[in-house]
Amino acid sequence: MSNDLTILTMAKSLAAHATTRQGLVTQNVANADTPGFAARDVRPFAEAYRGPGAETAGPNALRAASFSPAASRPGHAGFESAAAAATAYEITKIDAASPNGNTVSLEDQMVRGARAQADHDMALGVLRKSMDLIRMAIGRAR
Repeated sequence: MSNDLTILTMAKSLAAHATTRQGLVTQNVANADTPGFAARDVRPFAEAYRGPGAETAGPNALRAASFSPAASRPGHAGFESAAAAATAYEITKIDAASPNGNTVSLEDQMVRGARAQADHDMALGVLRKSMDLIRMAIGRAR
């Protein structure tokens, strides 16, 4: 019998990824009029996530091993959170820069923000349903 609940780890990583992405979208929108500001984003979750059994995990891979300690606050030494593992990169699009050198497209940021919210909602739904199944299995259904 396996005690591995990979689905919970994956859902937690997706929620952290969506939170990081939403934060970057917020920064991009806040700096939409800042001269020379370059819009930033994180890699898509499907590229960033490396679950158990992955042969190679890149430097930006979200960790999901059978046991992977994580920092729950900045004071923890030696570990990094799943959100910190997702590093930001500049968004580059052809002819995206305005005359003042700003590369933020508000329409693009609204789409990215909506996608981050949908990903976060999906992760929370998976966590909620998984917990319902666990409760039902032990006889404590809500």
